[in-house]
Amino acid sequence: LQPDLFKYSDQILPMIFSLMHEPNPAYQERACYALVAFVQGLEGGVTPYLDNLMKRLVELLSHGKRHIQEMAISAISATAASAGVNFTPYFETAIGMMKELVTISQPDQLLLRCRATECAGVVASAVGKNTFQ
Repeated sequence: LQPDLFKYSDQILPMIFSLMHEPNPAYQERACYALVAFVQGLEGGVTPYLDNLMKRLVELLSHGKRHIQEMAISAISATAASAGVNFTPYFETAIGMMKELVTISQPDQLLLRCRATECAGVVASAVGKNTFQ
């Protein structure tokens, strides 16, 4: 994304969050994808939205269809990377969910397991080794 776009984050992020609450699963999935693409270059700008964002991502991960769960995990990863140490209050919840998912052994759900493994690493890197231990 172009750096000039990030100055509109106060307008763009609420729109993405709104789409994450749409009942249509296609909107939810695309909103997670947009969130991943947007926050990757935001560097901490997601911090004011962490409470609402993580609440919704956990809901999508807990109750969504598998493709939505995969995108929710990617969005958690991107959010953690953007927030850095500010992600620490969400560490236990995120890691707890990833621990459950990395035990998946069904062949049709291996992508979900892969994303969860990657997410655990991103979250650990974001919060630092002292929190991760």
